[in-house]
Amino acid sequence: MGLAQRVTTSWSPAQIHDTVAAIVREPEFARSGRESLLGRFVRYVLAKIRDLLSHYRGSPSARYIVVAALSALAREKVIHPGIVQQAIKTFNINPDKPNPAIS
Repeated sequence: MGLAQRVTTSWSPAQIHDTVAAIVREPEFARSGRESLLGRFVRYVLAKIRDLLSHYRGSPSARYIVVAALSALAREKVIHPGIVQQAIKTFNINPDKPNPAIS
């Protein structure tokens, strides 16, 4: 019959239940159901940004550069504006602070 073998018997309800239950118990299945794709993407991006900042010894200007870059992406509708808000919280940046370049 080759690679695709024909199933000659049907599964009982108990076998179907046990199979589905085994899949649902897997951590990866449960995680994907609890978290949205956007949420996982945001955490991934922020983790990579934290890695970059730690590489540059957490310089304050690097935090502002990251938020400015994310803001530009949000204005272009490449990313969701919530990602910028999450970065502002993560980096503990005061959005009301005057920009020294134009103040």
